[in-house]
Amino acid sequence: MVLQISLTRGTWVYVIPVSGLHLTRVVNEEVTIERVTFITVRKLARVRKRLGLPEPISRLRLRYTMVDFLSDESQVVAVIRHTGKPHEIEAIVRKNVTEALWLISASQLGFKKRRYSSFPVIGGKTARRFVQLCINVDSSGGICSGRTEGKLQDLITNEFWVSYNREMFFRNLLRILHGHIKVAESWRDTLRRVALLVGQSQSSSDVAQAFLLNMIAIETLLMEQQDKQKDALPERVEAFIGWIGYWHTSQYEEKLREAYSKRCSYVHNGAFDQIQIKDLLFMDDILLNILANILGHPEVFPSKRSVIEFSQKVSAEKILGLRSRTPGVRPKTLVHVSRNYSDDDLAQI
Repeated sequence: MVLQISLTRGTWVYVIPVSGLHLTRVVNEEVTIERVTFITVRKLARVRKRLGLPEPISRLRLRYTMVDFLSDESQVVAVIRHTGKPHEIEAIVRKNVTEALWLISASQLGFKKRRYSSFPVIGGKTARRFVQLCINVDSSGGICSGRTEGKLQDLITNEFWVSYNREMFFRNLLRILHGHIKVAESWRDTLRRVALLVGQSQSSSDVAQAFLLNMIAIETLLMEQQDKQKDALPERVEAFIGWIGYWHTSQYEEKLREAYSKRCSYVHNGAFDQIQIKDLLFMDDILLNILANILGHPEVFPSKRSVIEFSQKVSAEKILGLRSRTPGVRPKTLVHVSRNYSDDDLAQI
């Protein structure tokens, strides 16, 4: 019977439990990312018709007794509709939900310190606890200790999360992805790919992998295929944040060149051990400010070409020494945000 149903073509509503995401009343226990609606079971019971469920949740609990997550009112589920045969579309549905989780994970950039970042996923928890044994080879002494690895914290959509993402990049990112802000179609696709990279980076516990994802995201935003990236990258970044007082005093250009060199060593020689936590956090800050300034001015940057031309104008302005005598090409509403990390923060990442 199950096999026969899985071969039946129709419009199907998938209800998939997720962990690592906590929806509060501030967002009305519901967030929509592209085609996926994340919602608590409690609210789903009230609005199930809107989301396409033909039967009450109480009846579904009785009919599908193995689906125990429907008994937990606070459980967050992903709801998505798709047409086709279940055995053919399941992989597509899971891909859509996974990518929606990566997109919402991108909202953590700059909002949460990396030691507290979350990894929203389909199904179970991403943190695991294990016990280890340490024996002294010169004596009979030993130590038995417990340790937890992975992401412990949920991404909580509270008032601070809402306020932060209203001021920074995530709100406008969703408005672009959902078509409420019009930009070039190719640019929208680029911004989506960048956000997916950012979300994967924020969710990762691997420093080198997260660093590389950040680098790819920045290159995708600012670089063109014909660019000589080692030189173009600092120039493009400077266009957006070179106006801050410590661009020179903190040697941002040198740090960017060093970061790019480490990226190349990792990609071409597998030298992941060269990448340190400070490199990752530096690129977090760079990526946050680039996204905040691009997505904060969608009318100025409606395409990738507009980003490149903006960088070229700022560079020409610098070469010609015009900045002291003219208003300049940079919008006065550009922002810069930097996080401070303690030694304890660095040790816990």
